[in-house]
Amino acid sequence: MNQVDVMSSSFLPMNLHTDYPVIERAEGRHMYATDGRVFLDGASGGVGAVNIGHAVPEVLAAIAEQSQKVCHANGSLFLNTAALELADLIVKEFAPAHMNKVYFVSTGTEATELCVKFARVYHLYKGQPERSKIISRWSGYHGSSLAALSFSGRTSRRADFQPYYFPSVRIRPAYHFRDGRGMGEEEYAQVCARDLEEAIVREVPETVSCFIAEPVVNTMGACPAPAGYFELVREICDRYDVIMIADEVVTGYGRTGRSFGMDHWNTVPDLIACGKGLSGGYSPIACALVHDKIWEVLRNHPSGNTVVGYTHAANPLSAATASAVLRYILDNDLVTRSATIGERLLGLLRDRLGDHPHIGDIRGRGCHMALEFVTDRESLDTYPAHINKAGEVYAACMSEGLNLCPVHGDADGLRGDSIIIKPAFTFTHAELDELVDKLVTAIHQVRWEHPTTQGVGTDTDD
Repeated sequence: MNQVDVMSSSFLPMNLHTDYPVIERAEGRHMYATDGRVFLDGASGGVGAVNIGHAVPEVLAAIAEQSQKVCHANGSLFLNTAALELADLIVKEFAPAHMNKVYFVSTGTEATELCVKFARVYHLYKGQPERSKIISRWSGYHGSSLAALSFSGRTSRRADFQPYYFPSVRIRPAYHFRDGRGMGEEEYAQVCARDLEEAIVREVPETVSCFIAEPVVNTMGACPAPAGYFELVREICDRYDVIMIADEVVTGYGRTGRSFGMDHWNTVPDLIACGKGLSGGYSPIACALVHDKIWEVLRNHPSGNTVVGYTHAANPLSAATASAVLRYILDNDLVTRSATIGERLLGLLRDRLGDHPHIGDIRGRGCHMALEFVTDRESLDTYPAHINKAGEVYAACMSEGLNLCPVHGDADGLRGDSIIIKPAFTFTHAELDELVDKLVTAIHQVRWEHPTTQGVGTDTDD
């Protein structure tokens, strides 16, 4: 099957006006379409999940082996060996200190909601039922379900379903490039952290349950928090007994050149939501990492209950797949390699595109980098909301055989454009050079001074 006519196909895609390539196979760092096109996969499958590359033999062998043992055993009735082994592997090799329990679900959306549930149960079991408020940041994105959208801050993704949301509290995003101009990172970090404390006090601390944030915000164009920010957040959450949740669905398991994004800030949260890279895109699985502080409250409650699970929670086939991916990362020291690739990529981007008049910022950590586009470098103004400049760049990249991840609306949820680069940690130097060559060619094809209103869809996250 070549290009699909979405009006005649039985498949219902996310956008009826997008001409999607039909991928029939993928291997290494390349994706192959039915029409003969080959794409260098600079976005790890599109949203950063394929962190070790496609069709890795060790992972395929693990999938085949587990499929001959057991593929499903519902977590509300059974435990299974694959999930038990995966939890131990995560805690031993990846989790921060004092995070010794893991609860498995299927998607990043489920993982962020699970963390919010754990925060609620923690306060309930401590005899504090009045603690129910969730604080998040504007422009943050924590998943696509109605609940996750309720406490997300990305305007464009929330717009259609406003009547269904429950109230939540939002504070300013830690967006030094735009919001912190004229301030050093640490000074700006204090401003942003003070915004959190003021929100907690304003809402009455005894009613606040948790604060959720991404260390590097994917939908703001791989935007990292400023230096010192999460250390201050940790102090504030401790002061008011507010549970600190790190949304590491995108950034976990080496994506930023550390085991977790929070490691760049030397901060241990109370809960970590994980997804995407946990299984390298080979099978749906996500999880929450639980700090001993919360575990102690759970284990001492007479009910023995934690939170209600899901049909495919702790799925043995997905768990065995994830274990194979994580062992491959460990055996090949790919977290370190992610950092090394990131340094090389950042250098190449700044050397080749650092003076481009319509690139305002080149940023990121490890294998999670982005270019933010502007009308000019002096004002840093965005293009109008109806002009999808990220989509134009993405279309040009695809014409060059390069898959990257466009983000439209990164500045305020409606305006702003970035292109995100999320290569697998196994990229060779030659492939990285090829990626940058293709990206530079694509960017020079775009008409920056006379933008069109044409574009393609934005990035997606589950």
